[in-house]
Amino acid sequence: MTAAAAVSPKFHSILGKQIEVAFQTAPAGRGVILLLHEALGSVSYWKDFPEQLCRATGYHVLSYSRPGHGNSEGPLEERGPAHYARQVEEVIPALLAIYGISGVILYGHSEGAAIAMLYAASGRPARALILESPHLNPDEEVHKYVQHLVKGYPGSRLQSGLAKYHRNPDGVFSQWAQWVLRMKLEDYFPRELLSRIECPVLVLQGERDEFGTGSHLDVLRQHLPDLESHVFAGAGHLPHREQTGALIARVAQFLSERDFSTRLSQPIQSYEHSKEIP
Repeated sequence: MTAAAAVSPKFHSILGKQIEVAFQTAPAGRGVILLLHEALGSVSYWKDFPEQLCRATGYHVLSYSRPGHGNSEGPLEERGPAHYARQVEEVIPALLAIYGISGVILYGHSEGAAIAMLYAASGRPARALILESPHLNPDEEVHKYVQHLVKGYPGSRLQSGLAKYHRNPDGVFSQWAQWVLRMKLEDYFPRELLSRIECPVLVLQGERDEFGTGSHLDVLRQHLPDLESHVFAGAGHLPHREQTGALIARVAQFLSERDFSTRLSQPIQSYEHSKEIP
């Protein structure tokens, strides 16, 4: 697979804020995959994954940075039901409307996976969900791991690494860590909503995920009848970086076995904020 040139992110005004967006287009144009980043993520945090995903699947790939993340206008929004509801009910529909997208495949990583599930459970038009490293509830081991990260954060590789992807890296980290450490079970994903998800689901899980265990996948299997899964041996929380080729191959297989195709409501040439992958 040859490398593709990266898209230069652009900005759209959504709910009064300038939101960073990148749109990778494919000649085949079978449909659209919307990437929803993790709690410490952004458009640039995906690196070249969108280009590789686009090339391998023939799907357009759209991504955005949530407020205060990456180069999107802040301030950071406090995590909680209101924040997630705003993404599902306002931000994502507004973004899809800009690009004339009526049906979408949502690919969510970690926290993004929770947002993807909430979107589908709300009854909005999701063709399928691809959930990488989803987690449904906090546990003591996660709290201990985050406490360890907080203690070692100043001057760490994590701190310098996040500075590559965010205008406010310390704020992104601090806000996320505080949320995790004060989180209670009732604050996280309501399991009763899982039964409302009717579209096909693919779960991608790292065998050694620091933030999740097989129990999360077991719960999803109990509630989602149309679910496929793949566990990546030796991978942690970031299978799309750790085992990129294998993960993309599994996604491409999932998409090729079913008809998720959908068309945009306007010609692709009309999108000034996109770049085509040859």
